[in-house]
Amino acid sequence: MLILNVNEKCNGCGGCLETDYFEETSEGFAKAKEGIIISKNDTSLVHEIIENCPCDAIDLIEDGKGEKDLKHILEEAVNKLKSVENIPEVNEDDIEFNPNCFLISIDHDFIEDYNEYHSYDSAFSHMRSEFYPIWNMRETYAYDAFQLYIKRDLRRYWSDTEENSVYYIKKKELADILNTIKNQLTSLGVKSIDFEKFTAIDIKLDEYAIMSLCDSEQAAKSWAGQVAEKMDKYGGINSILHAGKVERCTSYKDTLFGNTKEVTRWMYDGCWDVRDKFIDTLLHDMQFVAKLKADKKVNAIINSFNKELDKFVDEHVQQLEQLYAKA
Repeated sequence: MLILNVNEKCNGCGGCLETDYFEETSEGFAKAKEGIIISKNDTSLVHEIIENCPCDAIDLIEDGKGEKDLKHILEEAVNKLKSVENIPEVNEDDIEFNPNCFLISIDHDFIEDYNEYHSYDSAFSHMRSEFYPIWNMRETYAYDAFQLYIKRDLRRYWSDTEENSVYYIKKKELADILNTIKNQLTSLGVKSIDFEKFTAIDIKLDEYAIMSLCDSEQAAKSWAGQVAEKMDKYGGINSILHAGKVERCTSYKDTLFGNTKEVTRWMYDGCWDVRDKFIDTLLHDMQFVAKLKADKKVNAIINSFNKELDKFVDEHVQQLEQLYAKA
């Protein structure tokens, strides 16, 4: 079978792009369209194109695969379409929530309080009141981090408009196959297919399936609420406060008679240790909730896309098989 090849001599003049055999690369040079077939009836026209190339950059070569008729081409086309695989489901390891990637910035001035209190409970209670405003912000901190997680780490699973999206990549793969089939059948003179409609890929993500992720505010708020509930249940404020230090101290006071009396007092420090314990607990519970939610949400979107992809491929295969039956 004769095929066209554009060699390294091409200077990008664009003369050959006026024909149906070539297209422009992203670098501005010419290349033969994928799957283009040169029939015996076209050889004189192709030789004319080759002769008109100012830099001798076009070759007509034999690929060694022999001549292929319409039925052979249609069989290959059907097999290529059937070979398009679905996007695999993900698991929690594929979309892991990595705590090391999320900086919880606490805007609060901790006070290391070395005042003396009359009891352990008094010192502990004062430390608790110092830390309580931060504890009340736990859902807000989780919300901010989840927003970033959904927009950065999950975006490729709920958006099909970016080049790293799994759906964009899959539709690009499908588009390449359809355009190759179009070029092959056009080369053989097939006119019974509306190729503009044939190569148009209209596979959209299920709006209901992506609603809870593309609207990251809604998802992040819901997930953050579950984190707050989990912290209340398993890592409450009192357990986190024990990372701080309430220390016993003994002082001596002079009496009027020159004697000393031993007095026990308490003080606390270690608020930064409490903060670090709080952040560790928050990130741990965020990771737990993300693993519980993210893969289920993402797989719902993937499965809806795969269902539409299967339907799209089946329709195109049927169209080609009908053409094969008439060939």
